[in-house]
Amino acid sequence: MSVGDLARSYQLRNHNTQLKSTLADLTHEVMTGIKSDTGAAVRGDFRALASINGSLARLEIYGQTGTKAGLVLSTMQSSLDHIRSTASDVAKALMSSGSGTTSTGLPTSLSQATSALTSVLSSLNVSASGHHVFSGIAVDTVSVGSAENLMSSLAAATAGLTQADDIAEAVTQWFDAAPGGGGYLDTIFGGSQTGVSGIALSEETSITIPVTAADPAIRDVIKGLALAALAADAGNTLPDSQRQSLANLSAGALLASDSGLIETQAQLGGLESLVETAETRNGAEKTTLSTARLDLIGADSYETSTALKAAQSQLEILYTLTARLSDLSLANYL
Repeated sequence: MSVGDLARSYQLRNHNTQLKSTLADLTHEVMTGIKSDTGAAVRGDFRALASINGSLARLEIYGQTGTKAGLVLSTMQSSLDHIRSTASDVAKALMSSGSGTTSTGLPTSLSQATSALTSVLSSLNVSASGHHVFSGIAVDTVSVGSAENLMSSLAAATAGLTQADDIAEAVTQWFDAAPGGGGYLDTIFGGSQTGVSGIALSEETSITIPVTAADPAIRDVIKGLALAALAADAGNTLPDSQRQSLANLSAGALLASDSGLIETQAQLGGLESLVETAETRNGAEKTTLSTARLDLIGADSYETSTALKAAQSQLEILYTLTARLSDLSLANYL
């Protein structure tokens, strides 16, 4: 091979490398809509682009935070819906047992209340995104203990009492006891009474989710169910009249607790509204910023497609020349 042939071969290979690089850049631009050489697009001044990219990154974080907060709030709402429905069903059953003419009505309704207590406590231990939603800032801790532990504690608190009113009073004191008083907050509630705060949804909006399983509205429901569960457990120690009185007190407590749950759900609903509003505003801002970013570094689809076709044609021509000169097959050339 002569020196001229070597030089020509080198030129062809160099041109081939350049064309392949150009094809890769143009293909990237067609796929992403972004110019490969952003430095040239912004003429060496990256300040505006950096500002836009920073804002988009923050909006992405806000979006993730908002999605997580929305999931937590909707999970809490679903749990409270279940708790309200369960409490209402038990209250109706207990009231019906007091007006029935058979002896089977009361045991059946009390058994329903005992099962409902377990169900409600389970609903309070629900989690979202790996966090226990009713545990306040103690997101890694279950919100409440088991129904067995609850009933064991109440049995000790009401030991020796034989009148329904006295039992109900002791139960109320146990549920209302402040931290350190040996009541619900010490023995059953496993989370923190401090709600999750500082949830940033946007530059202007941050929220706190204050609702926990320690809230009075939630304790009132558990207390109402626990009264009926105590009546069920006291089948051999209390006369039927006192058990029925406990059932009546339980029904009254459950009905009275509904207003508190409604207020709690309304509070969570207000937070959900803030999340939705922030997401809408963030979405609009993201659209505006993305458009501004494209104005800076966006590739014109028509120009890019035209350039890509031209580069492909040049590569085909180059292959044809190389094949004729070197008698190469396409497979060997590539």
